[in-house]
Amino acid sequence: MKNIKLLMLMVAVLPFFASCSEDDVNTKECTVGFANTAITVEETAGYVQVPITVSGHRNGPVRVKIESATVGEDGAVEGENYTITDKTLNLNSDTLSTGTINVEVKVIDDSKINNDRQFTLTIVSAEGAEITSQQTTVTISDNDADFYKAFAGEWTFSATNLDGAKTTFPVTIKAAAEGSSDYESVLTCEAANIMGAGETYSWKFEYKFNQESMSGQLGLVCGEEISYMPDYGYHLMWLFGPANDHNSVYQGVFPIEWSLTDEGTIPNTLTFDPEYCIWLYVQTDSGQGGYLDIFDNVTLTRN
Repeated sequence: MKNIKLLMLMVAVLPFFASCSEDDVNTKECTVGFANTAITVEETAGYVQVPITVSGHRNGPVRVKIESATVGEDGAVEGENYTITDKTLNLNSDTLSTGTINVEVKVIDDSKINNDRQFTLTIVSAEGAEITSQQTTVTISDNDADFYKAFAGEWTFSATNLDGAKTTFPVTIKAAAEGSSDYESVLTCEAANIMGAGETYSWKFEYKFNQESMSGQLGLVCGEEISYMPDYGYHLMWLFGPANDHNSVYQGVFPIEWSLTDEGTIPNTLTFDPEYCIWLYVQTDSGQGGYLDIFDNVTLTRN
């Protein structure tokens, strides 16, 4: 009799455990798919996130595996034009109806002039979900044929200061957004902590290019505020003047001449006219002014 009761109790409990195990996997209402069927990224973008949308109630984790492939004869090649951080992506169970998994892609910048390159990302399997939009095409927009954009990136400022010591610091050059008034005419430079006080500097280069001579000019804009130090009431700016005459100083645009290389790319080093020096000039809130430092033999070198 006891054995019969025990058997009945086990039969009653068995469906409970079966229903619990079913909660560990997703139902068919959970889907995964790329948020966009096509995206375009700049060659200088660095790390970018390509989103995969997860929709529907997740009873359990979702595991997605992706593959990449080159598009066309001159398409983007993994390891040469881009890398993927992880091709197996996981999303835990959640009561929310939507979520996002990002494919992290690092775009590799080069100095070669080429057409835009493409590759595809494809969801090849999805554990715990059904696949909807399985593939997206990524276009890497080349920046080297557009010489204005080609200047964007990381550079190093090198010079000799007034004491004869070598001075170097990193500089980031940024191109303006397409459609803006500064596009194809102004580049923005940013640097930090030049004087060791934790300040941030931002200044402009005027951009010009002559198609016939295949040469151009970057003009350092001098006389505009590039940083403000509120603790001291200091307004900092660039000025320029003759290298052999530190009593003369000018505002305006100090030009840097450059020409395309034999390979048809912008130069990796920009050299300021050695006949002139640039001043890191300070003007106080009260209107008094003077130099903080003077730099000779100034160059910008691409990292």
